[in-house]
Amino acid sequence: MRKSTLIVALGLFIVITGLLCISSENKVYQKERYFNNPTEILEQLQNNKLIVFNQKGEEQESKQFSECLSLRKRIAGSQIYYETISNIKLQELTDKQKKIIEDNYKNSIKKIKNYGEKNNIQAVRFTADVTRPIYTYKSDVEHSDIKSKVIDMVFVDEGEGTVIDYFIESSLDEDNNIEEGKNNVKG
Repeated sequence: MRKSTLIVALGLFIVITGLLCISSENKVYQKERYFNNPTEILEQLQNNKLIVFNQKGEEQESKQFSECLSLRKRIAGSQIYYETISNIKLQELTDKQKKIIEDNYKNSIKKIKNYGEKNNIQAVRFTADVTRPIYTYKSDVEHSDIKSKVIDMVFVDEGEGTVIDYFIESSLDEDNNIEEGKNNVKG
């Protein structure tokens, strides 16, 4: 091969690689709605499906649910795998309970490199009835029974309005009390 052919091939390789790297395709959902407070987000969660299935049959967060999530949750995944949330009942938290939830949140984000502490942290606890999608061997989707859960959520302001950035799901015992030490999901 001649030197000029090699130089042209190398130049084309560099140009094509550069164009592919600066592609404008963005896979992270861009928010379109601004929420002023956690109550608006909880209304959005209660009135819409959280999980939907794409054309390939893969589970993904719905557009309405993605509007409620922080950038971190939109990139890494929400870890909230409910198909629906209904009958949301807010619970009053003591200052001590709020501090525990907020401290758990702050400790979890300390582990994330280059992720700074957010503004206007608000901890909320509520009970709700949830359903999860269940898959059968035929790839059909069935719906689980409705189960009552206690959910702690941390809402933050990222400059795009209030969003969900952390949650803990707990189970209830027969007396509708939180089963201590039985946190099913954290994230």
